[in-house]
Amino acid sequence: YGGGLYFTQSNPSIVNVTITNNAAYSGGGVYSLSNSSPILRNVMISGNSATAEGGGIYCSYSNLAMTDVTINGNGQGTYPNGGGIYCQHSSPSLVNVSITNNTAFSGGGINFFNSNPSLENVTISDNSASSGGGIYCSLSSLNLINSILWNNSTEEIYFNQSTDSSSIAAYYSDIEGGQDSIVTNDNGTVTWGTGNIDVYPLFVDSANGDFNLTPDSRCIDTGHPDSTDADGTIADMGAYYYDQSSQPVRVKNLIATPSANNIALKWPANTENDLAGYYIYRDIDSNADFYNMSQYATAADSFYVDEGADESTTFHYRVSAVDGDGDEGILAFARHGRTGSDSTALASGIDDRWISIPASHAPVFTPDQDYTLEFYFRPLDYQNEGQTMLRAASLNFDMIPIGSDSFKIHLVDESGEFTGGNRIPI
Repeated sequence: YGGGLYFTQSNPSIVNVTITNNAAYSGGGVYSLSNSSPILRNVMISGNSATAEGGGIYCSYSNLAMTDVTINGNGQGTYPNGGGIYCQHSSPSLVNVSITNNTAFSGGGINFFNSNPSLENVTISDNSASSGGGIYCSLSSLNLINSILWNNSTEEIYFNQSTDSSSIAAYYSDIEGGQDSIVTNDNGTVTWGTGNIDVYPLFVDSANGDFNLTPDSRCIDTGHPDSTDADGTIADMGAYYYDQSSQPVRVKNLIATPSANNIALKWPANTENDLAGYYIYRDIDSNADFYNMSQYATAADSFYVDEGADESTTFHYRVSAVDGDGDEGILAFARHGRTGSDSTALASGIDDRWISIPASHAPVFTPDQDYTLEFYFRPLDYQNEGQTMLRAASLNFDMIPIGSDSFKIHLVDESGEFTGGNRIPI
């Protein structure tokens, strides 16, 4: 037991240590039990193996506290539990922990049994198992926040159907497949809290073990709004934050509004004390390398009107904030617009009449595909009355004006029920 380290009835602090290429029956790298409460900080646990449970770590009746820990490439032998971590009858705390490329029969990343773990800013990716590639839960209650679960095989999270029920509460996390990726087997509850997303994290190079975030990752500054990274910005999701020290934060909520003659850009102003202005970038290719092109224009305030947009050409825009020292923040996510008529449109109109697409010109939709429907409109003088902007089968897409400069979007089904939206500035 404990090929690298063995703890019993002890509370050691293990700091700046690498535990690698060890083997044991259980706990190939670390074995902790009997009311131990070890602290692991800035520790690498890699390449370890176990014949039974816990290729990287085994803990039982032991409350591990892990911060800035990497658990990578640990494996299993014949038996089924926990490639990276196996934990039973424990309440471990994981903060800024990366669990990647571990293998097992169940619980490729982590296997919890009768435990109450807390995971904050954890990346669990590229692990594999026959059940619960990311996390396998039996009789456990898991709290997950500001974390990433991505590309784990076969499931991101799996509940054992043969024990008493488990539960998970997930907030501000990026989980591949969303809530549907949590296989409960009708044996547990899922609290799908606010702030969760399902979008590729844009790791730097996961194939070669680099799980840092690239500048265009949707995981940057999207953690819990009351939590912060070391650079003082809102916490990122995952184990490794994108360092924005000494630069403005990303411009958010960029809006592009096309008209007949120009394209107007608008965004909420950044709040840095030394803010000097903004750079505007433009290209006809949405996949262009905006970070290595010259700015198209500059703006002193949080709006810009592009009077040089060629007619009937779609332009993609990105905006960055710049401080007084010339330091530039990461770019706003792209928005696009075009002036003039659009030859690719299915139909168009010049006033507030309904536009109907005849069946002979309508595209063929199939239920096994996802589709994006895009349309431009300029609201007329509707005062404060709600207006139906689009009808599709039994659904209505309604715009509800709020004052003179904002609106909400409601999606109303045939029963009259709707999903509410947040205030959106015009």
